[in-house]
Amino acid sequence: MWNSINKFSKYVAGFLILCASLLLLGFSFSKESGNSNNVYLNGKKDETFKIVYSNNDVLKISEDGYTDISIVNRKDEEVKYTITLEELNNKEYKDVYYILNDGEIAEYTGEEIYASTLAPFGDNGDHNMLGLKVWSKKNEDLTFKINVNVKKEDTIFDYIKRSEQVYLDSENYYRYYGNIVNNYINIDGEIYQIIGADENKVKLIGSNKGLGVFDTTKGEYPLLKDYLGSFNNSEVNKDNVLSYSTWMSDGGYWLGDYIDEYSAYYASRTYGVGVSTKFVDYFLRYVKYIDSEMIYVSGDGTINAPYEVTYGS
Repeated sequence: MWNSINKFSKYVAGFLILCASLLLLGFSFSKESGNSNNVYLNGKKDETFKIVYSNNDVLKISEDGYTDISIVNRKDEEVKYTITLEELNNKEYKDVYYILNDGEIAEYTGEEIYASTLAPFGDNGDHNMLGLKVWSKKNEDLTFKINVNVKKEDTIFDYIKRSEQVYLDSENYYRYYGNIVNNYINIDGEIYQIIGADENKVKLIGSNKGLGVFDTTKGEYPLLKDYLGSFNNSEVNKDNVLSYSTWMSDGGYWLGDYIDEYSAYYASRTYGVGVSTKFVDYFLRYVKYIDSEMIYVSGDGTINAPYEVTYGS
């Protein structure tokens, strides 16, 4: 009898040791059973992770109850991540709303709904618990999947998009507008201002480089649409800009648009947009481009604390 008890005790002890070992190695019984909403962030930094649900791997539109999400960082480094929704059947949707963690009701427009940072595995803050509810009174048959996107360091493009001083124009280009804008950036020790950006390039304009005739062989000038775009006003055109003001209304400088081989546009605070022969002296303000994926380092875009960026590792 005692031999049977001892054998049973050994089996139990062995089972407990096996369970502890699996947990230490990062395995989860609930994840393997398919009944968990756990997501493990353990891939490449730009990889997208899908949350696995027991209800056919989908998130149905519903006004009842929250879907609980547990996100665990298994990396030995800090991880930034965002959460987005993906409509699985490629259906158009509008008037879709969500609540995250008992927060405010917000309309879902396709952008990220949450962003956070997790500490390295084993540290306090290496996991996050979230509750999400999504619903629509007009699109009750929508089916979403939740994407957890491991995010790289913030880029300068991220900061531009988040600025309240930019708008998205008809060409999907983010442009700074207004009179006083925090769009200063330091590139190799020289201060520029950001005209705008897309996902590939950021367009900058430098300070006055003295007077000169129109000569694009020495550098690129800003365009007329850059100047007019800085107003963010559909009523503004090249003939009435004097009735308005913008951060680009400074001095009198050449624009890159030309009428013919002898004449081109210039922008002036005093005369608005004018046409001049190319042989007259106006200020020279050259355009420079940088990669939108340059990593943000510091600064708030003000003239005293311009953005600092790097190409990263």
